[in-house]
Amino acid sequence: MDRERITNRLSRVMLAVAGVAAASLIAEYGFYLSPSQFHILHMVDIAIVALFMLDAVVRFSLARRKMAFIRARWPGLVIVVLIAAQIALVTMLRGRGWLAPFLEVRSVFSLAKGYIVVLQGYLVVFILGEMVRFNRQLASYKIKPARTVIFSFLFIILVGTLLLSTPRATPGGPIRFIDALFTATSSVCVTGLVVRDTGSDFTRLGQGVILGLIQIGGLGLITLTAFFAIVMRRGLGVRESLVL
Repeated sequence: MDRERITNRLSRVMLAVAGVAAASLIAEYGFYLSPSQFHILHMVDIAIVALFMLDAVVRFSLARRKMAFIRARWPGLVIVVLIAAQIALVTMLRGRGWLAPFLEVRSVFSLAKGYIVVLQGYLVVFILGEMVRFNRQLASYKIKPARTVIFSFLFIILVGTLLLSTPRATPGGPIRFIDALFTATSSVCVTGLVVRDTGSDFTRLGQGVILGLIQIGGLGLITLTAFFAIVMRRGLGVRESLVL
């Protein structure tokens, strides 16, 4: 099996792993779980981070030009090095040292919880990286631009709807699906219309999701504006290109 085929299979596997990682984070922060369920999800997070690290090592070993690979993928490699350093630090501090007792006594942050939170931060970065790779693969397919725009909006609205439907997104339990769908659609399309009061009917998590949808929707409007300018053959000036 040649290197390119192995790399392509790795990309498919890691895309699926990124999906599992996203589902794990949504389950932990979007639902009310028992301590045992939290523990299981944390173990899943650690296993996923280990898989991402293994993927980076395998890709590096398969690369024909090592320095070119490092220059092209240095952010991911830096994260792998940071994770390894963090594991070594936590291992050294476990059961000794002043940091763990200091945090525990003041109930600021336990060393184990801090370790999990940082790992989840790495997971978010890894997921974004896999999404960028997947986006590049989609760009290589000959899909009509109009369909790309439509499906992109539909996909973001669906994801936003599912996130706003989680129990922790609203203080009184999950809202109706139609309300979550309307809120997500309004946010992505930047209409300003609401059926639920954003300040009181959504928690910080729900408000963060809405804010993210508004930002993505704003980028979508910029993309649509540029698209129609090009289609109508008006083109873009130097100033507009720099702003875009």
